[in-house]
Amino acid sequence: MTDPSIQATPPDPAPYPDTLPPRTLSGFAGLPLVVSFYALHAVLWCALAAYLLLFVPPAEKTFRDFNMVLPEATRVTLAVARWVGNYWYILPFWLIVFLAADGGLLILFRRQRRRFLAWVWALFNVVLPMVLGLLAFFAIQVPMWKLLDALNR
Repeated sequence: MTDPSIQATPPDPAPYPDTLPPRTLSGFAGLPLVVSFYALHAVLWCALAAYLLLFVPPAEKTFRDFNMVLPEATRVTLAVARWVGNYWYILPFWLIVFLAADGGLLILFRRQRRRFLAWVWALFNVVLPMVLGLLAFFAIQVPMWKLLDALNR
């Protein structure tokens, strides 16, 4: 048994391509979370645009009918809503560009092992449209509530 061609252990299978270990999907473990944040960003920005397009113009008509003096926040909201109403056909293009950049940054941060930056960016893009939407809502509703209160007297 001293023959060198006889080995006690089989040869290492690594050099043979058909015996390589299968690739794992550990790099894609966080992908559903990225996709869900991505979808949430799209929904929130679309909801803000829909609010500015659908709910602000009737309020502006009401304010004009009663010749109200409006606070600055309401005037800014009305101006932004007028701009969105005039240039609505540009919004889908910019939404696609923004969402592509958003998704690219999320994936880039995750691949570079900067998960903290990915979370900050994702939360920023969740909080920003929500805050802007709440500001727009209250900028329109507070004068509307004052008008209704004055009409009830």
